[in-house]
Amino acid sequence: MIKSKFKKVTSLLMAALKLYQMTNREDCPFVLWIGNRRLIKREVFNDYIRKLYSI
Repeated sequence: MIKSKFKKVTSLLMAALKLYQMTNREDCPFVLWIGNRRLIKREVFNDYIRKLYSI
């Protein structure tokens, strides 16, 4: 039980870190910067992911 919770938490942290790395650039097309805060434009992000991983 504890191992499964640990795996879930670590996978969420890894996903959050990956999003942070992807959105770190100020010219990122799917991020809206409001001061130091970054908001992800969901539809543009989904299109970006589809194009990135499409065959």
